[in-house]
Amino acid sequence: MLMHLFSLPRKLAEAGFRADEPTFFAWLGVVPYLTEDAFVSKLIASMPEGSGVVFDYAADKSKLGLMERASRNLIAWYLARAGESIRLFFDPVEMSARITAMVLL
Repeated sequence: MLMHLFSLPRKLAEAGFRADEPTFFAWLGVVPYLTEDAFVSKLIASMPEGSGVVFDYAADKSKLGLMERASRNLIAWYLARAGESIRLFFDPVEMSARITAMVLL
């Protein structure tokens, strides 16, 4: 999946994407599988004013309650059996602060 991400700007341009116009990205079911570097990709960071992104993410295990941790462990087990793994976790409070800082730039 990551190899496809690195070719994303080129593929978007080939498809007629205009990086100079506001756009909206939906990264649902994507962020947990990315590396930190891929998450802060310049693709989104360099979008013009008025652009946006919606994404979901995996919460840091230490921030979850007992049942949430058990559910997450079960999901991780199923993903591992399928050859996938969740790579990126965030503290929800820190993520909120991070997004706020990005918006204020």
